[in-house]
Amino acid sequence: MWRTPEGNRTLSGVEAEVFLEGLRSLAAELRDQRDDHESDVPAFDTLSFGQRVSALQDVANGLLRSDVPIAVHTAANEAAMYAIYRQLHRMVVDELMVSDEGEEECLDVRGLLCRAGSALRMDGMPPARCTDDTHWERLIETLCDRVLWDRDFEIGSLFLESSQETARSRPDGESEMLVPYFSAIPEDPSDGQVERIIADLLRR
Repeated sequence: MWRTPEGNRTLSGVEAEVFLEGLRSLAAELRDQRDDHESDVPAFDTLSFGQRVSALQDVANGLLRSDVPIAVHTAANEAAMYAIYRQLHRMVVDELMVSDEGEEECLDVRGLLCRAGSALRMDGMPPARCTDDTHWERLIETLCDRVLWDRDFEIGSLFLESSQETARSRPDGESEMLVPYFSAIPEDPSDGQVERIIADLLRR
């Protein structure tokens, strides 16, 4: 399970489908590009290839499995989560590029996002054939905000060299300690373990 702004929960229905779409795409790119892969999330990209795969597994287990303990938030796993949602935006941009090049229009990702927005009764939904990627980016960020509290992982360099424990406030009044949040590093599995984890992520 995962502690989200919507409560302690796992994803279900079309919200889980959206997450899985981004997860599988990102896992496949990592499998193919390994250390050369770059996402739109620097805090995720600074991890080693194995650590990135491990962080994706932690996030997937936390958001999709109710039989695992509630995950502790770290800069690494929250950056991995954000990378999954940023991957969805990349996929939308790819769809729009295909349309611009005169090929048959593809609405797979945009159609899925529309179904999610409708199911969750979100305001300001773009139509599936909308070609303005800023509308899609806004929708994806809104979906991400249902599971991700904030973007604290983006300021990690300000704290990693500090030995003081500094509390950060949560909207729900709780607090976490910044240094453990930033210094908690994912496991770096062996090559064989990495391949098995990626295969598992792609099967979900």
